[in-house]
Amino acid sequence: MTSEALLATPSSVAWIRLLFTPERAPQVARKQWHPLQESQLHPDGSYELSIPYSDDPQLLDDILSFGPDVEVLAPQDLRQKVQRRLLAAAGRYVGGADQAIFP
Repeated sequence: MTSEALLATPSSVAWIRLLFTPERAPQVARKQWHPLQESQLHPDGSYELSIPYSDDPQLLDDILSFGPDVEVLAPQDLRQKVQRRLLAAAGRYVGGADQAIFP
């Protein structure tokens, strides 16, 4: 994730919880995403990461870059934004570009 997405002022801080697949976990776990990050390696090998953030548009692109290897657990509004973007992308391949829905 870019530093711009993670820079936060006290009035704009929100926390995101991401769950990475066991396949992507080692790569993600090696990197420090933010000085205040919290993380947990689950028994199944998946990796949960919590970080403060402030820039939704950039963060959305960063999350989407992980494709099917990440799930947004919280906040719900960001989870829904990711879901809409992924459904729109899938629509381009499943039903054709004329059926894709953009947020």
